[in-house]
Amino acid sequence: MIRKLYASLIFLLLLTSTAFAQSQRGEIRGVVKDAKTKQTLDFVNIAVQLNGYNAGGAVSDLDGKYSISALVPGKYTVLASFVGYAKVEIRDVLVKPDQITFLDIEMDEAGVQIDEVKIKEYRNPIIRADDNGKTLDGDQIKKVPNRNTNSIANLGSGVFSLDGGTPSFRGARSSGTAYYINGVRVIGVTSLPQNGIGQTNVIIGGIPAEYGDFTGGAITITTPPPSTRFRGGVEVITSSLFDKYHFNQIETYFTGPLYIKNKGKQNERAILGYSFAGNFNYSADNSPSAIGIWKVKDAKLKELEESPLRLSPIGSGFVPSAEFITQDDLEKVSAKLNIPTYSVNLVGDINFAPNDRISIIMGGTFNHINNVGYSYRNSLFNYSNNAQTLTTSLLSYLTFTQKLVAPVDPSKKEVKKRLVDKAFYSVSLQYQSTWQTQQDAVHQDRIFDYGYVGQFKTYYRPSFEYTGTGDGPNGGGDRYIVDGDTIWMKNYFKQNGFADTLYAFDRSNTKNPIRANYTSNYYDYLDGRVQSFSQLRASQAGLVNGGNPIGIYSNMWTNVGTIISGYSKSQSEQYSLNAVGEASIKGHDLKFGIYYEQRVSRGYGVGANNLWQLMWQLSARVGNGMRLDESNPIFQYDENGVFKDTVRFNAVIDPTTQSTFDRNFRKYLIENNQVDVYGNPVNNSTLIDVNSYSPSDFRLDMFSADELLNNGNSIVTYYGYDYLGNKVRGKKSIEAFTEDPQNRTIGAFMPIYTAAFIQDKFAFKDLIFRIGLRIERFDANQPVLRDPFSLYPIRTAGEVKELNGNAVSHPGGVNEDYYVYVNNTNNPTAIVGYRNNNVWYNKDGIQIQDPVLLANATTRGTIQPYLVDADNEVVGAASFKSYEPQINVLPRIWFDFPISSEARFFANYDVIAQRPSNIFTPINDFYYLRYTPTNVLNNPDLKPQVTTDYEIGFKQKLTDNSGLSLIANYREQRNLIQAYRFNYAYPNHYISYANIDFATIKGFRIEYELRDAGNLNMDANYTLQYADGTGSGTNSQQSLISAGQPNLRNLFPLNIDIRHNVKLNLFFEYQGGKDYNGPIVKGKKIFENAGIGMILNAFSGLPYTANQNPTPNVQAGVVVRSPIKGTPFGSRLPWQLQNDMQIYKGYRVKLGKNKDGQVKYGRLMFTLWVQNFLNIQNIRAVHPYTGSAETDGYLNSAIGRQAVEAAVNAESFVDLYNTALANPGYYGLPRRIRLNIKLDF
Repeated sequence: MIRKLYASLIFLLLLTSTAFAQSQRGEIRGVVKDAKTKQTLDFVNIAVQLNGYNAGGAVSDLDGKYSISALVPGKYTVLASFVGYAKVEIRDVLVKPDQITFLDIEMDEAGVQIDEVKIKEYRNPIIRADDNGKTLDGDQIKKVPNRNTNSIANLGSGVFSLDGGTPSFRGARSSGTAYYINGVRVIGVTSLPQNGIGQTNVIIGGIPAEYGDFTGGAITITTPPPSTRFRGGVEVITSSLFDKYHFNQIETYFTGPLYIKNKGKQNERAILGYSFAGNFNYSADNSPSAIGIWKVKDAKLKELEESPLRLSPIGSGFVPSAEFITQDDLEKVSAKLNIPTYSVNLVGDINFAPNDRISIIMGGTFNHINNVGYSYRNSLFNYSNNAQTLTTSLLSYLTFTQKLVAPVDPSKKEVKKRLVDKAFYSVSLQYQSTWQTQQDAVHQDRIFDYGYVGQFKTYYRPSFEYTGTGDGPNGGGDRYIVDGDTIWMKNYFKQNGFADTLYAFDRSNTKNPIRANYTSNYYDYLDGRVQSFSQLRASQAGLVNGGNPIGIYSNMWTNVGTIISGYSKSQSEQYSLNAVGEASIKGHDLKFGIYYEQRVSRGYGVGANNLWQLMWQLSARVGNGMRLDESNPIFQYDENGVFKDTVRFNAVIDPTTQSTFDRNFRKYLIENNQVDVYGNPVNNSTLIDVNSYSPSDFRLDMFSADELLNNGNSIVTYYGYDYLGNKVRGKKSIEAFTEDPQNRTIGAFMPIYTAAFIQDKFAFKDLIFRIGLRIERFDANQPVLRDPFSLYPIRTAGEVKELNGNAVSHPGGVNEDYYVYVNNTNNPTAIVGYRNNNVWYNKDGIQIQDPVLLANATTRGTIQPYLVDADNEVVGAASFKSYEPQINVLPRIWFDFPISSEARFFANYDVIAQRPSNIFTPINDFYYLRYTPTNVLNNPDLKPQVTTDYEIGFKQKLTDNSGLSLIANYREQRNLIQAYRFNYAYPNHYISYANIDFATIKGFRIEYELRDAGNLNMDANYTLQYADGTGSGTNSQQSLISAGQPNLRNLFPLNIDIRHNVKLNLFFEYQGGKDYNGPIVKGKKIFENAGIGMILNAFSGLPYTANQNPTPNVQAGVVVRSPIKGTPFGSRLPWQLQNDMQIYKGYRVKLGKNKDGQVKYGRLMFTLWVQNFLNIQNIRAVHPYTGSAETDGYLNSAIGRQAVEAAVNAESFVDLYNTALANPGYYGLPRRIRLNIKLDF
């Protein structure tokens, strides 16, 4: 018997050895009994249908048990038939993904009517043994007054989502949340049409072994399966009748059969069907302000744009005209300006089921979003220049499912039990891709247009220096050779370069008319007398090409005409092959599988404004790629041939220092017969002013990659693309970057993630166990530094046998792999200490806390490692090694047992892991680190984050309609990622990330559910939570370590520590037809098919860190630090209440007649959807000194009064500062009212 069991298991494993994924399949299981005698009935034929399709079947065994597996989530009709008994039809049996629906069937003996069918409605039990979270089907979702997936997940206990943002599960970081659509882990947009959602399931605890790669929770969405008859609908939603936010959406859905076999016959079968849903949305402001938005009045804004500069009333120079704006020039509007969002969301699939045992599903989703982003600093003066983002996401899958064990033939009445009761496998191929482009809405990908203010022409003359006596023969000076003769010159004027005489400006072809007004204003004030590029740039008033206006009062607001974006694009792909197998063997439900996935992420960006500055820097001029040709002097003579004491020279290109850009651009100008400002043809002696040419004259391939990377001050960023923005495929070597300055190729980020799991669910007496093991392997598939504390290889103690000709004896506690530090890297004569990873030792091998002791012991006063090659400090292949794949073994244990027939106890132990974020680090980050030590780098050697979770719970049935659950949980999170300063790294300190954070979360939840109590359905829950840790997010300590302080290692409340959370979800509805039980007025059922849904979510305030002193929080250009008051995150925001409601009323309407002359009916539904119907101003943030959302206390402080006195216009400064304090980001969303009209047919 054991051999047979093993053989069956091995056979099924082989069938699924290609891959693994979340199967998203459910099961119906139960016992068939005689309704009177309660005796079990064997060989009863059980069939299930989904939307009219035959979805499977089974025959009850000798104990009356049956099981039907591999079922797509949805509402099923279960049919039971047996000779001598009336047929039973049970409708709306809910099947959830990866769960078992227990359904016992009772049958009555047949009466006089042979074809009698007893129809029953399924009631979802109040207490379910196999339930991991909260599930809502499509009908329930339509009654929820919210269409956001995150907000729907937020209905359950232990989940926290703020205004529809990514939820946190039981205190975990929101980055630990995973999304699945039809079993596919989603990397892009998760928005789906509401009519394209069949079920939403929220996995909070007791996580099955088939789920992984997250440390919080998961939201799984399944789409509705096709129907055997054509159905469809159209819906229109608008808010334009009620507000200026203009939320408008049209949505439609269709489903039906494509091919029906044996149509019209008794054994007809639909074997090919489809399901489709899609919507189009436009919103003028999809995140409106609860307090309104301030803007400059239109007439005043036009005035500012036309005359953005004025003479400074204090001192000299110019100041922005916007620094004289006062409250009288402002007005408040209800909606934000110029932030429209257009989106298209599509979902569909085709289902092919040739028989009851095989199913092939091909489907996918498509999303496109065209959004102009919101910038608060732009909102007052510069909202017309908000950046545009285009996002397109595609998800596709092809899934094959086969049941391996045929149902028992009831006519044969098999007596012997089968070894394998049921078995199936599912194999899926999946592809996802998300494309994103960020750009200026006007300039788009025309990158040289971004900075183009206008045409500037430089007029110049030679410049000279006086040369006196020299040391030549007879007191001669400089020596020249002319026609073979040697000439000594002294007391003469020698040309030393060129001097600008006029810098003319022509704005006629400007690409940025408002920015051109700055320059025009400046020229007008000076009557056009601008001498040079340097004068114009130094003015900080007029703008050169590539220049942006200075901010208003130290970047309190951006000024008119400011372009805040460059151009960037990215693509993230995911290829996955997966499968899952399941078999029931002697009471053991075995589930197993493996999974393979590779992601390909690539990105490209251009700092388009900065291109013009770089071109000017790279253009050849004397001393920069060009020199004076002193070997061919030009002596100046008068008309009589008398020397005039002046020697001139022609300018010539210096090929040893000429830039690639200058060489290519000069070549382009010569080939196209271009002339200089004096009308002379361009040649290799021409002084070229790039600002005198139009954007169409430039191409990015005129530069080398090395020039655009600019020693780490990069004009371009790229990986997976070349420096020109063309895709690069395949993995690239380190040498492709380090040894090719022209191209500096950087490959895409291509991590590989694989997983395998096995899970057994079985019963031991009254105990139900689910025991699983998941093994995950993550390979970042990229190079990492051999030593994060040095860009160059360091000698180890085992390699250092002698120093300066003397034998070396290392201290006894120093291992051979410890790194050695000396007194001078280039001339080492003594060892000063050692290091093992990030643990430091002095020269005697004694551990020390501060490596400054080693630095002070060197001849240079800085850390000095004993480098392998001190004469060649170059980042190359020797500095790197391959990422070491990380393997995590993750056990999962869950059990449940009944305390009584109306109460159950359950517990689970889960270990879950998630691949690291902030890990991809392109080679150029390290290559230029020596020159850019202040940049924050990702860490390519980060490890997965791990959570250990314990949970116990108790469920009690109170009545047939209500139940209560008590749940306690404790979770510990390790290896969380936090910003980290690599102190005393060589050659520079730098900030990156490390797996140093940890957190502990303790929680207690109470859940109450009331179902079908007349017209009322309600669930309520309360969560008590203590979430403490060393950091709330990957960058929560960056300000601290940037100031030179060490990372905090104490536990403090996390920023998602919601201490108290109370939720009430209430749904009251009157049914239609014979089920109507509401008031009747003059014979009319006035509330037929009407209802109301309401969500109330109250939670105690989030923690924040209070300050002792006021700081100018609205001035980005002013840095004032304050010591904290109390402890980090020791203060709390006020309580908040999220409240949403919708009221709906449906009508049965005639839609004509079908081909048989029968009347066709549809349903017309009107819904009034109100979010924040109480119009509460929830406080989302406060200023850390005052604890208020309205003021930061700065203006009333001594330093604030000094700032007011020093301002160009004190009244303007105060008014604009107070206006900036009215930040809508400190408040929740206002009341939003939308009208829905939907027709189903």
